[in-house]
Amino acid sequence: MITLDGEEHAVKLGVFLSNTKTCRAELTTPQLQRLAGLGLEWAGQAPTDEV
Repeated sequence: MITLDGEEHAVKLGVFLSNTKTCRAELTTPQLQRLAGLGLEWAGQAPTDEV
């Protein structure tokens, strides 16, 4: 749970990461760099045509 503006919200990190990885070809270079800076190795790699 995180709190934003005094309200608690559930965080589904696994879903976010899965969706982000699936759509990484659509992410900008700065977005990929930020994700790579958080330790997500796949964000530092060139997108592939995985299905």
